[in-house]
Amino acid sequence: MNDFADWYVIKYGALTEKYVLATQVQNTNQCNYSPFTTLPSYMECTCRSREYTCIIKNLTLDQDGDQWRCKGAPTIGSEELTSERVTIQTFTVPSGSQAKPVLT
Repeated sequence: MNDFADWYVIKYGALTEKYVLATQVQNTNQCNYSPFTTLPSYMECTCRSREYTCIIKNLTLDQDGDQWRCKGAPTIGSEELTSERVTIQTFTVPSGSQAKPVLT
């Protein structure tokens, strides 16, 4: 299996995209990471045949406005597919507030 996914971020206010991580399926449910990248401590990834998922485990206020995307291909050398950009939005809840975040 030669499929892969690369992960990129544009930090809020930055003009250029940063290459963060390269993932590839190692066995049935394990990720193999490029020797040129390291899995950041704030991320967790799963890799299955043609299905790659990375999450940010703990969001911080300094990640507000960052834009993430991934790019991959079914096989090395084939046409690459690129995801839409996902923008991180963080907020704080005032102390003592009853407000609860809701995802839609």
